[in-house]
Amino acid sequence: MDHSLSDGDSTNLCARLKERGIPYISYSGYSAISGADLTAPLIVKPVPMHILLTALEELLPSTPRVS
Repeated sequence: MDHSLSDGDSTNLCARLKERGIPYISYSGYSAISGADLTAPLIVKPVPMHILLTALEELLPSTPRVS
């Protein structure tokens, strides 16, 4: 999620996600983000799409594929 927007930031949402054990990535144009969980991955934009997709894939639980 983009952490800092013109109408506020996602500090409260980050806290709720962490409480519930839901992983997320902070995506921001700033390298230091106040209010975000420091243990959550941070991707500083701009980045190529494959970098963002790889980071998202790493958050997903690994489950065996049924063929």
